Amino acid sequence: MEIYINGEKISYSLQNDKTLNDVLESILSFLDKNDLYIDKISINNINYDFDQLENLKTEPINNINKIEITTAFKQELVTDTVENIISYLTNVVNYVKDNESYLDDNLEKIKEGLLWCSNVVEKILVIYSVSVDFFLTKSEKQFSFVCSQLKEIGENIHLLKVNKEFKQQFLELIVDFMDGMIKVVTYVFVRLKNLPKESKIEHFITLFDDNIKLLSKLNEIFPNISNGFTSGKEKNAMELFSSTINFLAFYFEILILCTDSYAQTNYDFSNIHQLIKTFSDIFANIKNSIAEKDYVNLSDILEYEIVEPINNLIEETKKLKEFLINLKDQQYK
Repeated sequence: MEIYINGEKISYSLQNDKTLNDVLESILSFLDKNDLYIDKISINNINYDFDQLENLKTEPINNINKIEITTAFKQELVTDTVENIISYLTNVVNYVKDNESYLDDNLEKIKEGLLWCSNVVEKILVIYSVSVDFFLTKSEKQFSFVCSQLKEIGENIHLLKVNKEFKQQFLELIVDFMDGMIKVVTYVFVRLKNLPKESKIEHFITLFDDNIKLLSKLNEIFPNISNGFTSGKEKNAMELFSSTINFLAFYFEILILCTDSYAQTNYDFSNIHQLIKTFSDIFANIKNSIAEKDYVNLSDILEYEIVEPINNLIEETKKLKEFLINLKDQQYK
């Protein structure tokens, strides 16, 4: 099997690889370390979109003669496409504001444009393996809710012609969506390996500000998870638990990125490192309790034991945020 990346044949040993998925995982790992993503891919001279590969992942390696990949920098994808989206949506807002009547053709184009915006967001989030649930807009709505509303309002775009209340809702939603896009870019920037730490401070501050609000909601969510398991709603409880774990994993990633970026400063990160370990131990106990259906112990953990670590995590985040604000101020003195 031959593998080409950006037109150059690479040396690759199959080792224990048996399926296309095995090969792709190795390639994606290499690309991720270099802040690259797969822009185009051809397998046996047939072109595929990246999201089409899911159906091919089990394809045996013996059936594949050649893989050709074109890559691009993640940063370029995000900055270029987000700038295009912001510019496009700004034009949409101005058009809707400045007019009282709208041509059907223009409304259809706006509908298609909103769908394009949604698809771009999904692509970025897939590339970075992150959920829209983890971002808040200025109105403090979860970005996932705003994205869902954007699709819904696009389907009803014709109401702009007859409903002034709908027009106001539309304009507010577009502004909210643009703010959510900016939050996604903020996360992307703190992950960039080649971006100086001085340039990341504002982005970390923004993320911590939002995540303090999200963390504050967890003490309400954990008892609901416990009630779900004890009341026979295990499937719903497991889904809620999984999404909560995913959020904390996302947040701990941000914390670790921050500690790595500012390890040479005088800030003491030991409490944060200890909290991450504490949560790791707690979640191991939760998983054991779920596996053994020990719902008494599970309730104790979710309703009592985890409360203090969550509150401590919020307080440590606030302290870290204040440190970064002061560090930012020092840069401009």
